[in-house]
Amino acid sequence: MDNQQLDLKHYSCYIGILGKGRTRERSAKVFDEMRSEGVMPDIISYNALISAYAKGEDGERALQVLDEMRREGITPDAYTYSSL
Repeated sequence: MDNQQLDLKHYSCYIGILGKGRTRERSAKVFDEMRSEGVMPDIISYNALISAYAKGEDGERALQVLDEMRREGITPDAYTYSSL
């Protein structure tokens, strides 16, 4: 990304777009970048990352992200489970 400050909404959209393109590794890097910039993920950003892994046929990693999401105190919703 560039040096502009992105907010949660922008990061979540970017992760989702990358996931639709089946570039799950890049989605994960952006997710990690978001956190390192002090932007805490929400259910939308977690769902985007889970969906990216699931579309990339990496169900094991998608479940790991789901577990991480729960540990962060974010409750999965219907979209989360439908992505798996």
